[in-house]
Amino acid sequence: MNVELYRPIAKVTFFTESGELVARATNNPSSAIDDDIISISTTRELQSDSPTFSIELPNRKQLHQWIASNDLILIDLSRPPEKLATVFVGLVDDCRKKTSVSGNAVTRSISVVGRGVAKSLIRFDVGVVPEAEYSHTSMGWLLAAGVSLAGSSPADVAESIWKVLCEPHINYKWSNGKALFDYALKDFSDRPLLKLLDVTTIMNWQGSIHSLLKDVAEEPFYEVFWEMKDNKDTLNIRPTPFNVDDWDKLESHTIYDRDVVRDDIGRSDVETFSIFSVGAKTLFSANDTYKTFGVKPFWNEDYSNKYGNARLHVETSYTSVADGVDSESQITTMRSMMVDLYNWNIKNNSMRNGTLVVKGSNKYKVGTRVVYDSTEDGSKYEYYVVSVTHTFVNFGGPFITILGVTRGLPVGERFTAPWGTYTEYSGLGILPFDPVGSRDALINAGNGVLGQGPVNDELYAPSTGDVDAVLKGARKTMTEGINGAKIRYVFGGNTPNSGSLDCSSWTQYVYKTYANVDIGRVTGQQVTKGTQIDKGKLLPGDLVFFKGTYNSTHIYGVSHVGIYLGNGEFIHNSSGQNGIAIGQLSDNYWISHWLMGRRVLTASTITATGKGAKFQATGYGATALNLMGGPGWVPTFKTAIGVTPIEGRTIAVDRSVIPLHSLVRVECPSYPKVNGEYVAEDVGGAIKGNKIDIYFDDIPPKDAHATRRRLLDFGRREVLVTVLRKGKG
Repeated sequence: MNVELYRPIAKVTFFTESGELVARATNNPSSAIDDDIISISTTRELQSDSPTFSIELPNRKQLHQWIASNDLILIDLSRPPEKLATVFVGLVDDCRKKTSVSGNAVTRSISVVGRGVAKSLIRFDVGVVPEAEYSHTSMGWLLAAGVSLAGSSPADVAESIWKVLCEPHINYKWSNGKALFDYALKDFSDRPLLKLLDVTTIMNWQGSIHSLLKDVAEEPFYEVFWEMKDNKDTLNIRPTPFNVDDWDKLESHTIYDRDVVRDDIGRSDVETFSIFSVGAKTLFSANDTYKTFGVKPFWNEDYSNKYGNARLHVETSYTSVADGVDSESQITTMRSMMVDLYNWNIKNNSMRNGTLVVKGSNKYKVGTRVVYDSTEDGSKYEYYVVSVTHTFVNFGGPFITILGVTRGLPVGERFTAPWGTYTEYSGLGILPFDPVGSRDALINAGNGVLGQGPVNDELYAPSTGDVDAVLKGARKTMTEGINGAKIRYVFGGNTPNSGSLDCSSWTQYVYKTYANVDIGRVTGQQVTKGTQIDKGKLLPGDLVFFKGTYNSTHIYGVSHVGIYLGNGEFIHNSSGQNGIAIGQLSDNYWISHWLMGRRVLTASTITATGKGAKFQATGYGATALNLMGGPGWVPTFKTAIGVTPIEGRTIAVDRSVIPLHSLVRVECPSYPKVNGEYVAEDVGGAIKGNKIDIYFDDIPPKDAHATRRRLLDFGRREVLVTVLRKGKG
């Protein structure tokens, strides 16, 4: 196959402080001016902050003394019969003279490199100068300057930044009398639903305008890139073409074998994912929560089995963890974003990526499509163009265009399965799909055969303060209200029959109505009830308290209360949602306002009234049996319920006496180090009747011999055992 190559018609124009300089090249070797340019290279990339260029010129006129940094440059290229068109508008970064000696020949040239007009936005910082007169306000300086923020779409925010910050202030003029906006255009568009909700991350932005615009237009849901349009460098902020309609609207060119100089195309599983999630971004923590609003990740089980549990997670400011927003619309938005994230990436392992080197042409653009229709191998693939490099060397080199392409699939196969075949992840939330985690998750996870009942009545805690009744009652008020009246949040409200309650009057109502336990009327009273519980040891039915949600004068500054449901969720009367709602303790807002947990039911009630039954207890451990275990070694065996044993949590039981998954309180007067709450996770051939085996082991173990000595020291001891909550089997 022979590919016909061409030299280009090229024109480079510099606007310097000394005037206009022009260099040319033609595709006519006999032209007297064809050696004004030695080489040209321009590159645009979808993921790059700015296009770049490099030019080499002969140094006959001492051009290095004329060309200075930030001079304006225009580059025109074409291959006949194409019309000459501007492929680059930019600013000089560096100009230097280069001399080389080969034998008796001396070669002198001028090297000029630079960036597109994006350089102006990159070099132009915005922010505040606190050493001057600015005083911080909660509204943020961007809003004070007149930039549209909360409730605006990404395009609206970008338009406002352009109007308020760019056009009035970036006004340097070059020697031709032109300024930036004579050469720079903008093209901003939106995707449905997105409205900026959490402004905390940008309201007091410090940095370049270009970075601010990229932060507002959140990748990968939006693309931010520069491309030529109408001979001007255009900043594009647009939704990523996730769906078939947006994809089909993209400009497309067909490439044939006769156009291709060389190619380097392949596929890999480097960016193959099986789990996809979106979380709310906030100022308070670098860790966001994909479980916000109860939206679970999307998952492809086949990909998980073949490629592993690789997760792609992105953050967004277009949902919010703050109270006081419409959660239903946020759920719709988050699910829509997750669908797009899944569909855009689920075929990454099958997509072809690489470079296509073709005959030079100014028609190719980043963010467009090309179809490679090859008669040689009978294939027809469609690609996404993510970079375009125009390059030629005037003396002996052809004009070529290097296309960086990705997302290559056979024409007609892009929007077929597994596109659109996502399912909602239904695991316990711990990768790799192992139920190791919170005690309440383990307690509620069992599905085996139920135990046959206790040895005696002392084994089980009294039913006073029924946790299940409290949890069912709390959920009932969310779905049915009180006596048919929907609950509304009213600060200071305490009239259940009308549905007018605040957070603490609602918890008071639930505990009194469904458990016959009086916890007091206000948060300042409730925060003193029962026993303080660390966040990591919360159990369903515990009260959870927060501070700083408003300026409270109560003890500890407590300002809000809810009831813990398990698995990191709590139910509360929300002022923002004007009624009963379910929140996530892992949401950044609640993390920043966390105060404490209090256990009024179960543990406090049991401690007061439950004596427990006498059991014989022994100990067991993995490293005691494997003295080769060293730092970093972890047990390879699993318990009877399929989890890795953990000291301080795992005990082995006779499942006919204590059902697996039960929450158990152990008290040992002669060895108080083991006192605490455990989960019945394991069984043993010698564990029969009123006997338990307590797991001893550090993970990773510090010393296998030390673990064995601890087991020998514990030996066999009498303990009191109380089942706080009966497991499922």
